[in-house]
Amino acid sequence: MKYLLLAGALVFSTAASAQDELVEYCKAALEAQGGNPEGCSCLMENMNENPTLFEELMVIGADGDLEKIYDSASDELIAVLDECKVMGDDE
Repeated sequence: MKYLLLAGALVFSTAASAQDELVEYCKAALEAQGGNPEGCSCLMENMNENPTLFEELMVIGADGDLEKIYDSASDELIAVLDECKVMGDDE
């Protein structure tokens, strides 16, 4: 997840092809943490649309623990995580 967060910082200054690479990093990080890698495209789209959510994720996601991120997230970020099914369908 640390790599996801660091790579995510580049989303705002990269071309679409580079963003595709970031989605792949996201997928690998979520898969390693037991999350849903299919939610990465949705997550990146939402982070691009709302930089404040991206900043929040950078702060609370520093250690890469998905459960801690979800537990510490604002209602708005939780809504995005749920919408993108980052934690999987059963969360």
